[in-house]
Amino acid sequence: GGGSGGGGGGGSAMPRLSRDQLRKLEEHVLQEAHIVFCTMSSAADLRLEKLDGGFETVVFDEAAQASELATLIPLRYGARLAILVGDPQQLPATVLSMRAKELGYASSLF
Repeated sequence: GGGSGGGGGGGSAMPRLSRDQLRKLEEHVLQEAHIVFCTMSSAADLRLEKLDGGFETVVFDEAAQASELATLIPLRYGARLAILVGDPQQLPATVLSMRAKELGYASSLF
């Protein structure tokens, strides 16, 4: 039927982006972003490393569950303010390796 939206009614499809175009688009979006949400481990992504000026503020959600070492990943971008959100009465820092626990790497910032 007529109308717009949805299915293949003869409209032109969005062109597929090449890998290079997609990479450039992601870099542009990140450069222009005021807020970036990610996990602590995904903060190690090279695209974040390339950002001009790093991050002014880092917010750690569920911070009681994060090990001290995990929090270093996003802090390496030069944040002047770190906000810890979490409940130390709930789950402790998540560390799967028994050896890491023995070495004291299961401590959170709480």
